[in-house]
Amino acid sequence: MKAKRRMRNQNLAAKRTITGIAGVLALVSARGAEAADATSSLAWVRLEGAETCIGANALARAVEERLGRAVFVSASQADLTVEGAIGPATTSGFRASIRVSDHDGVVIGSREVETLESSCNALDGKLALVVSLLIDPDGAPAPAPVAPPAAPLVIERTVVVPAAPPRVWSFDLTAGIGLTLGLQPGAGVAVAPAVAITPPRLFPIIASAAIAFPSTTDVGAGARVETSTSFADLALCPLAGERGLVRAMACVGGFLGATRGRGVGLDDTRASAGLVGGPSASGRLAFVLAGPLVVAASVEVQIPLAQAEVAYRTGAGDNVAFRTSDVAGHADLMLGVRIP
Repeated sequence: MKAKRRMRNQNLAAKRTITGIAGVLALVSARGAEAADATSSLAWVRLEGAETCIGANALARAVEERLGRAVFVSASQADLTVEGAIGPATTSGFRASIRVSDHDGVVIGSREVETLESSCNALDGKLALVVSLLIDPDGAPAPAPVAPPAAPLVIERTVVVPAAPPRVWSFDLTAGIGLTLGLQPGAGVAVAPAVAITPPRLFPIIASAAIAFPSTTDVGAGARVETSTSFADLALCPLAGERGLVRAMACVGGFLGATRGRGVGLDDTRASAGLVGGPSASGRLAFVLAGPLVVAASVEVQIPLAQAEVAYRTGAGDNVAFRTSDVAGHADLMLGVRIP
């Protein structure tokens, strides 16, 4: 009998334990269901200095989007009351305090959120998450993990800058027709060869010459004096530049030559001083036509410090047919090639 009574008591205790566990599970399930269906009212205050912070309507929309259902109703119909305020923090940034209480006024949760950012909108997402968790801990999704900042993408590029071609000697070999003034009567037509040398690191140098055809001075009675000149010129060009196919130079130098006279229909002619020479200044412009072919033009002003005089003799004595001018010059138009 005692054994049967002991077994009956054990069975009764087991039944009571199972019944208690089932009741606890049912209570937990009911509370979870109640939280999932609970409605709330929202009382949200923006303190002075927080006028640009999130407002009540925007906060309510953000919470309902997180929970995926309509949550907020009027205070008289709500199961929970959410009260909160946001304002400037004591030192810098903004601080918000939130409290949730049930319909009997019992506080069931509270939280403070703050930021050091100068814009209180940095709290918008945090506030929506905190209110969602206080209203429905099981319904609010966990915040997405913040991915660590990606390492900066470094793209290395090797840029090959072509080396500037080495500068080499350049030669313009030209020849053409020139006009001389002041070294013989009138304008003399001359053959004008020239070479312009451009070294890599020095000023360009121009060596030129002019061999003029004779010009005539009538001396009466069918007689005349024919005067011709020739000279060589060497110039240094401190001002030189090149753009595209055009090369320009400004030069200074000197010239040296001779003036000769020949009488026609006269007994005798003579040159009192045959040599001419002095300083000069010139400008030259060269243009590449095609390939190595170039056309060049130059103008030169000469100061004949050594002057020549052409005289002729008649029965009446010696007479001067021509004397070198104090200022002379010549202009050339040439065609040639550039090497290289």
